[in-house]
Amino acid sequence: GRLGELMGSYLTFLDDHYSPDEVISKIRTFPVPDSDPKALSAWLQIAEIEKLERLGEVADRSEIDTKYRTLATILDIEETPNYPLVKVARWEVANGQEDRAKKKYEFILEERADGAHVEMAMFDLANMLATSPSVEDRDRAVSLFRSVREQFEIPDLQEASVLGGGRILIQKGEYGEAMRWWRDYLSHGNWLASRPEANFSFGRCLEETGKPKEALKIYASVYALFPGQLDWSTQAYLRAAKILKADGRDGDALLVLVDMLKRLGHLEHPGVDEGREFFTRWKQEWIAAQ
Repeated sequence: GRLGELMGSYLTFLDDHYSPDEVISKIRTFPVPDSDPKALSAWLQIAEIEKLERLGEVADRSEIDTKYRTLATILDIEETPNYPLVKVARWEVANGQEDRAKKKYEFILEERADGAHVEMAMFDLANMLATSPSVEDRDRAVSLFRSVREQFEIPDLQEASVLGGGRILIQKGEYGEAMRWWRDYLSHGNWLASRPEANFSFGRCLEETGKPKEALKIYASVYALFPGQLDWSTQAYLRAAKILKADGRDGDALLVLVDMLKRLGHLEHPGVDEGREFFTRWKQEWIAAQ
């Protein structure tokens, strides 16, 4: 809201005219009215915490944690602005207090759906629900990720939301729907955080929806373009080899594994080990069949 805008302008002014230590001192000595408005106090406390965090390696982590803990204990959820609520909730998640954080996120979404920083609460809650064993929670996570993607023009959050939703749908085996999410990701050439994963996952969706030949091309592009991304390149090699073997092209499947071991065999990775095991067994089978 308006208070957040004013605080942002004030902090920018301080950053432009004072050293980090002086900025922290100015925040600590800000003239708070006698009525001690809780919204202003919360903003000042979060501003101080953020300035301490930005000190990097010289920051006193215990001091920062103490300030978060104090604010989490005394804040009135109904009188605290969204941004300080989100910051405290993120600290609570990092410190194993997911239930307390979830209450803050739910409050923002239920009571302040049109307020500032609601996209942060939406995204954070989706990330929490994404790891839940509950199918209902993960379905809700997909819905929240979709809302962030569609409602907020914030590129970093949009990219991360498409990744989050696509991953859940892959885990649930909903490959047709997942394909739409991964296609969306790949259509944005400036989304670079997980390009190898996105290509592989799109190929997996093609394979699982009855298009193995198209998937084969995608897998080949993954291990050709991203060989060093072993979590994805090794799996692309293995799935390509399995597609070829299932199609009766045993010799071609072996050639894929030969290429894999030639390029990656010197590296330690479970996928490389699996490729080596497949090659040994399939080669013996191929020789026996000749």
